[in-house]
Amino acid sequence: MEKIEFVSKPINGIITLPKEALFLNNKEITVSVELKSRESKNEIIKRIRGALHKHADKKLRTKENTAWEEAVKEKYENRGR
Repeated sequence: MEKIEFVSKPINGIITLPKEALFLNNKEITVSVELKSRESKNEIIKRIRGALHKHADKKLRTKENTAWEEAVKEKYENRGR
Protein backbone atom coordinates (compact mmCIF):
# COMPACT_ATOMS: atom_id res chain seq x y z
CA MET A 1 0.00 0.00 0.00
CA GLU A 2 1.43 3.34 -1.05
CA LYS A 3 0.82 6.50 0.91
CA ILE A 4 0.83 10.01 -0.53
CA GLU A 5 0.45 13.19 1.49
CA PHE A 6 -0.34 16.56 -0.05
CA VAL A 7 -2.12 19.78 0.82
CA SER A 8 -5.07 20.85 -1.28
CA LYS A 9 -7.66 23.57 -1.01
CA PRO A 10 -10.98 22.09 -2.16
CA ILE A 11 -13.04 24.18 -4.57
CA ASN A 12 -16.76 23.39 -4.47
CA GLY A 13 -15.93 20.22 -2.53
CA ILE A 14 -13.56 18.89 -5.19
CA ILE A 15 -10.01 18.01 -4.16
CA THR A 16 -7.49 18.22 -6.97
CA LEU A 17 -4.71 15.64 -6.92
CA PRO A 18 -1.18 16.81 -7.61
CA LYS A 19 0.52 15.67 -10.83
CA GLU A 20 2.66 13.22 -8.84
CA ALA A 21 -0.53 11.31 -7.97
CA LEU A 22 -1.79 10.80 -11.52
CA PHE A 23 -0.81 7.13 -11.33
CA LEU A 24 -3.85 6.76 -9.03
CA ASN A 25 -6.30 7.28 -11.90
CA ASN A 26 -8.88 4.50 -12.13
CA LYS A 27 -7.68 2.89 -8.90
CA GLU A 28 -9.56 2.46 -5.67
CA ILE A 29 -8.22 4.84 -3.03
CA THR A 30 -8.98 5.73 0.57
CA VAL A 31 -8.98 9.42 1.44
CA SER A 32 -8.29 10.71 4.93
CA VAL A 33 -8.98 14.41 5.48
CA GLU A 34 -7.32 16.46 8.20
CA LEU A 35 -8.45 20.05 8.65
CA LYS A 36 -5.99 22.70 9.70
CA SER A 37 -7.00 24.48 12.86
CA ARG A 38 -8.85 27.69 12.22
CA GLU A 39 -8.97 30.86 14.23
CA SER A 40 -11.87 31.09 16.60
CA LYS A 41 -14.96 32.90 15.35
CA ASN A 42 -14.52 35.62 17.99
CA GLU A 43 -11.02 36.46 16.76
CA ILE A 44 -12.25 36.77 13.17
CA ILE A 45 -15.13 39.04 14.23
CA LYS A 46 -12.76 41.31 16.17
CA ARG A 47 -10.53 41.70 13.13
CA ILE A 48 -13.48 42.46 10.86
CA ARG A 49 -14.83 45.02 13.30
CA GLY A 50 -11.58 46.90 13.39
CA ALA A 51 -10.85 46.65 9.67
CA LEU A 52 -12.37 50.04 8.82
CA HIS A 53 -11.42 51.74 12.09
CA LYS A 54 -8.60 53.71 10.47
CA HIS A 55 -11.10 55.27 8.05
CA ALA A 56 -13.57 56.38 10.73
CA ASP A 57 -14.30 60.10 11.02
CA LYS A 58 -14.27 60.98 14.72
CA LYS A 59 -16.35 64.10 14.09
CA LEU A 60 -19.25 61.98 12.86
CA ARG A 61 -19.32 59.72 15.92
CA THR A 62 -21.32 62.29 17.87
CA LYS A 63 -24.04 62.15 15.22
CA GLU A 64 -24.32 58.34 15.18
CA ASN A 65 -27.20 58.14 17.66
CA THR A 66 -29.48 60.51 15.75
CA ALA A 67 -28.36 59.81 12.18
CA TRP A 68 -31.44 57.70 11.37
CA GLU A 69 -33.83 60.34 12.69
CA GLU A 70 -32.08 63.08 10.76
CA ALA A 71 -32.17 61.06 7.52
CA VAL A 72 -35.90 60.44 7.86
CA LYS A 73 -36.60 64.11 8.65
CA GLU A 74 -34.53 65.24 5.70
CA LYS A 75 -36.29 62.84 3.34
CA TYR A 76 -39.88 63.48 4.45
CA GLU A 77 -39.97 67.00 5.90
CA ASN A 78 -41.44 68.56 2.73
CA ARG A 79 -44.08 65.87 2.05
CA GLY A 80 -47.53 66.85 3.27
CA ARG A 81 -47.20 70.56 2.44
